[in-house]
Amino acid sequence: MGELDFQQLVLKRKKWVEINRENNFDLNGILAGLYNDPSHFVYEILQNAEDAGANTVRFKLHVDRLEIFHDGVDFNDEDIDGITGIGISTKKDDINAIGKFGVGFKSVFAITQTPIIHSGPYHIEIKDFVVPSKISSSEEVEHTKITLPFNHELRSEEEVFVLVGQLARN
Repeated sequence: MGELDFQQLVLKRKKWVEINRENNFDLNGILAGLYNDPSHFVYEILQNAEDAGANTVRFKLHVDRLEIFHDGVDFNDEDIDGITGIGISTKKDDINAIGKFGVGFKSVFAITQTPIIHSGPYHIEIKDFVVPSKISSSEEVEHTKITLPFNHELRSEEEVFVLVGQLARN
């Protein structure tokens, strides 16, 4: 995705957020209804890694964040469009596919407000569910690293840490 295309994507996503706010649409409520189990994001992350052809997925829990690494194919333009969109899915015709509604990655918003993705040429943070923004990074990442800071609006950092820690023990 060229710089111009990325900026066009950002502008389209910002416009979408603005229109939803003007209409008083409750995106948090909609996503909470889709993913009332805050641990569901683990399945979605694993499914995304599998879709990328990953052989290995590793989770690293910190007090203030969860880091996920996988060795699948790096993100491409279509992946960035898909994870920042709603209803964009290659699985729409498969009624059994986890990501058929194009909202699978959005399940991470059950524990964070700003997921961060480092993959290939992309170093982005996603805000307002759909708006990607480039971030500077000197971090060398092989394949893909997703960071989920524990900065949820309604759940404390400690609460999310405990929740994710319980997942690791199960």
